[in-house]
Amino acid sequence: MDNFMYNTPAENTQQNISGVPPINPQNPFENFTEYEDYNSDYSEIVPQIAIPGCQIPFEPSKSERSRIRHFFNITGLVILFHFLLTYIFAIGFDLLFRYITMNVDGVSGADATPQYLRGLDIFFGNSSVSIGLTLLTFMICNLLAFFVGSKITKIKLSSYFKTTALTFKTIMIYCMISFFIRYAGGFAGVIFQIFTGADMTGADVILGYTDPKSIIITVLYTCIVAPVTEELMYRGFVLKNLSRVSQRFGIIMSSLFFGLMHGNMSQFIFAFIMGIFLAHIDIKHNSIVPSIIVHAFSNIVSIAISYSGVLDNLALAAVCSLILIALAILGFIMWIFFMKKNRLPFTMPHQKLRNGTAISSVLLLIPIVVYTFITLLSSFPNLSLDALTG
Repeated sequence: MDNFMYNTPAENTQQNISGVPPINPQNPFENFTEYEDYNSDYSEIVPQIAIPGCQIPFEPSKSERSRIRHFFNITGLVILFHFLLTYIFAIGFDLLFRYITMNVDGVSGADATPQYLRGLDIFFGNSSVSIGLTLLTFMICNLLAFFVGSKITKIKLSSYFKTTALTFKTIMIYCMISFFIRYAGGFAGVIFQIFTGADMTGADVILGYTDPKSIIITVLYTCIVAPVTEELMYRGFVLKNLSRVSQRFGIIMSSLFFGLMHGNMSQFIFAFIMGIFLAHIDIKHNSIVPSIIVHAFSNIVSIAISYSGVLDNLALAAVCSLILIALAILGFIMWIFFMKKNRLPFTMPHQKLRNGTAISSVLLLIPIVVYTFITLLSSFPNLSLDALTG
């Protein structure tokens, strides 16, 4: 029975009489710092825990490691699927545009250009269409990866929305905390850019659009589509599966992927810290609703400042900066109080041994390496492949 400890029927009877409780499948490691309602049923990893008298050993058995590795690998595989699908869409649109452009430019005279090619060239050359196709790609890929991953790992979609103890006041506090994190992350990004010369946001192209249609599409995606689809993917599917053994492990690892997904070091700093906070409140409230709302609020504030034109006026910019600093300080105070009452879950020693299975979960490690490589290249464009490989 793979090193699991069982008692005889007589011993089981004696244990039941003495009041020895059975293993709680929602908290098999008796970790009082975790939010029990959020946990998946651990019998999906160790079916034997349903047998009276079963005891989970300190070190995981071979079959237990295998099942943990199974969920870790599926998570990594879905992230890879998301990565490849995104690039296939992006490359496909790019090649189509290049093909159209080459055909249009390759003929002599506008009259010689087929009418449908001229129409497509105008269509794809429109900035609003270009940005729209790009953002539509991310939306489709996020949703597809989420639904496929949830289906494979047999997570009911309703389990992502079993919201508990969430009030308007609580949400407002979370939004203020997110404001502080965004402000602090932006400041850290500026410092990083000064000392490294790396790209600070990676969003200059998007924010550079002045066409009204492009702005509308960008705002809709940034403030509505991205908060919903990214949260479904990273605080939904990824966090749920990587928290099967330890909630702390799931919080940190899902935040790592969320940070790396942004593709540059400065945004990684902000997204990783924000990801930890969003994952924490989702686990606390057993729902991705809190992170969707807070993520949307954070993006709305960012895009409002970017497109408001306030920064173009020195006087208004100074006033705006003072207001932002005051709000950031208020958010910091709220964050301190929040952390005092809601510390991140601890990881018990026997949970740490099981988290170590991630090291041998090759499909979980591959996307980390791939995204790290891309992040380094985009953040430090002067780095060559020879420099990275020595």
